[in-house]
Amino acid sequence: LSRRQAYIPRTETLAQLNRIAAQARHNAASPGTPTNAPNGMVVVSPSGNGKSALVAYWIEQFRRRNPGAFVVEHYLGIGTEHGDQAEAVRHLAMELHERGYISGDIPESNDELYAELPNWLAAIHGEPLIILLDGLNQVSPHGHNLAWLPTHLPPNVVMIATTSDPNMAQILTDRGWESLQLEPLLPDERQAVIVRFLGESYKSLNARQLRRIGEEDHCAHPLFLRTFLEELRMFGHHEELDQQIDWYLSANDTHELFQRMLQRMEGDFGEHLIRRVMSLLWCSRRGLSESELADMTQGAQLQLASLVASLDYHLINRDGLLT
Repeated sequence: LSRRQAYIPRTETLAQLNRIAAQARHNAASPGTPTNAPNGMVVVSPSGNGKSALVAYWIEQFRRRNPGAFVVEHYLGIGTEHGDQAEAVRHLAMELHERGYISGDIPESNDELYAELPNWLAAIHGEPLIILLDGLNQVSPHGHNLAWLPTHLPPNVVMIATTSDPNMAQILTDRGWESLQLEPLLPDERQAVIVRFLGESYKSLNARQLRRIGEEDHCAHPLFLRTFLEELRMFGHHEELDQQIDWYLSANDTHELFQRMLQRMEGDFGEHLIRRVMSLLWCSRRGLSESELADMTQGAQLQLASLVASLDYHLINRDGLLT
C-alpha cells in the first residue's frame, strides 16, 4: 500500500503496460492468430525513480479490471541481501502447480527448475499469464546474465521486469523485449504528488511552499520526494515549517536526506533504539516480526510500534516479517 500511496500515474506509461497485457489476452483468446509484437517489457531507470511504485500501482489496477486474472508477482531482494532467482522461479512454479499446469512434483534442483520453466509456460492454454518480476538488478551476481529466464515466451504469456541495471536491460532488449524508460518527475507532477500525499493526512502547504518544493531539482527523484514528504507529514510545528523545509531540501542527495531522517528519528525515539532496530533489520536474512524486535531491543511495545509505523514506506512487510 505504501508504494502506491499518492502515486501519480503517467497515462502514456500505463498505456504501454496495458497494451502488452491486452496483447496476451488477445493471443489467449485467438491462439491461431497471435500478434507478432514482443511479449516482454523491461522497465529501466536508476534506483528510486519509481519503478516499483509504477508496477505496484499498475498491477493493482489490472487486477481490479480483470478479477480472477492469472497474475504472478515476485519482488526480488525482499528479505535477502540479494534476490534469489531460483526462489523467483520456484514461486512461479508453485503458482503454476496450484493452477493445474504442473501435475507432478516441483523439482528440488535449481537447474531442473530453469530447464522445465519453458515447458511449463508452454502448457498454459485458454488464458493469459502476466508475470511481474520487480528488481532484477537485485538477483545474486551469477544470475545477472539472465540465463535462468526463458529466451522465448508463449504468445499468451507476458513478462514485465524492472531493473536499474542497463546491462541487464540490454540483454532483454537483445532478446526482443520492449524497453520502457522512466523519466524524472516534472514540476507539475511533483506538485500533484505533494498535494495528494499531504492531503491524505489532512495537511497542506501554502502556494509559496508548494512552488518552492516543486521546483527543487532533488524532488524530481521520486524516492527523495516521498522521503521528504514523509518527514513533513510528521512535523508538528507549523510556525517552524519553512525552516524545516529548507533544512531537508539543503540535503545534497537522497543519502544525505536519509541521514537527516535518521537524525530526526534518533531525537524522537532515542539513538540507542534506532541503531539497534536498524542493525537488526539489516542483518536479518528473512526479516523480523515486531514482537521479535521488541524482545531483542527490550523496548516498549508501543514505542516500537510507533517507530515501525514511521518507517512504513521504507520497510517491506511480508507475512508479518519486516525487512
